[in-house]
Amino acid sequence: MKTPVAFIAAALALACASPCALAQFTADITQAGNGNQAAIDQSGGGQFVTASITQSGNNNFAGNPLTHAPGIVQLNTSDLYATIDQTGDANRATIRQENAARGGAAITQIGNGNQVAAQQITSSEVVIQSRQVGNGNKAIFSQVEVLPFLIQSYQTGNNNSVRINEFESGFAGPSVSQTGDGNSIVINQELAHYSGVYVQQTGNLNNASVTQSHTAFTMGQSILQNGNGNTASAFESGNQNSSGITQIGDGNLASASQTGTGNVSLINQTGANNTASIIQAGDLFTASIIQTGNNGHAAIYQH
Repeated sequence: MKTPVAFIAAALALACASPCALAQFTADITQAGNGNQAAIDQSGGGQFVTASITQSGNNNFAGNPLTHAPGIVQLNTSDLYATIDQTGDANRATIRQENAARGGAAITQIGNGNQVAAQQITSSEVVIQSRQVGNGNKAIFSQVEVLPFLIQSYQTGNNNSVRINEFESGFAGPSVSQTGDGNSIVINQELAHYSGVYVQQTGNLNNASVTQSHTAFTMGQSILQNGNGNTASAFESGNQNSSGITQIGDGNLASASQTGTGNVSLINQTGANNTASIIQAGDLFTASIIQTGNNGHAAIYQH
């Protein structure tokens, strides 16, 4: 897996290759269908800047021009860009990028009743990418200070949910993907630097949550779920910790908690209705739980 910094650099280069190099104060809106609404502001910022809203179908909203809710809005900007593509009916999308710097944002929705909200307030290098294919999917992103950052979110299926909250975090935005129906991902990062998160869900009704608070140089925090009705949660506070949860099967429950420095935890569950928990409170602990079969129970507490 790429390091967070390399990942961000590659994503920024890819995101800015075309629009950042060519655009200068450009804005495009294309709508086909009935009842579509779009708003572009850009707020008088300088450098290249650009924006584009394309909507096909009916009753799609890229912001709301009647209430002046942001449907792009790029403020002080720099090389910036923002793109909203919606195909289908009753989709909702917003982008806001405040002070910004280099470039970011891109929302693509294919289907009906999908929602994406992206926000990047004080920013710097930035990048948010979101793609939804299906119906009733929701992705909500919120960032405050950002620094160099990256968020990637891909949803395929119906009624999936992603919520990512960032507060004064940087250098490692999460990468998440959902394939199936009714899956949920919640990620909270507060004062988390160089703290990458990777979550992948394949199946239905899976739940994953990750919380990072006052962390730095995370060595990798991942949740992989393949099956139905699995639940996984990971909490980290400290430096250079690493945790991984893999669930293959149905109805499994796993949790990992790390406070300290240099801890490593691993949970692998294959089967159904297994329960596993690892708690590490201190430094330089290593723990692993491997469950194969059904209805197993295991717990490790290191302190």
